Amino acid sequence: AAQRAQILHLQEQLQRSHLGQEASQRVRVEYLVKWKGLPYCECTWEAEEDLADFQEEIDDFRQREAKMGYLPNLNRPRDPSEFTELKDQAPYMKGGELREYQKLGITWLLHSWSNNINGILADEMGLGKTIQTTCF
Repeated sequence: AAQRAQILHLQEQLQRSHLGQEASQRVRVEYLVKWKGLPYCECTWEAEEDLADFQEEIDDFRQREAKMGYLPNLNRPRDPSEFTELKDQAPYMKGGELREYQKLGITWLLHSWSNNINGILADEMGLGKTIQTTCF
């Protein structure tokens, strides 16, 4: 059978509801779905119960995930107090020295990341955004 969709991500949320004196809990499972023939910007989050006809794609996703092993929760909150400024180039970076403005850009990315703030490097072409991003 031709693949109709690709499951990209699984999200499980514990939902709590308080009705009068009774409290109930259930886990809501959602999948990020890349639909065949549509670009990635058209991916949608779909509830598990709405994907009953896509069990083969869900099984494919789970097999891919199992091969990768356990990954920590990448959405965990970060503690801004753990931020440290980049002073020296990382020892794993070989083949050249970062310029001061590149170190400053990496420091800015680290600071933004540690404060749960999105950031984009934007400057003239050829100033090293790719190497800064790779170092980050």
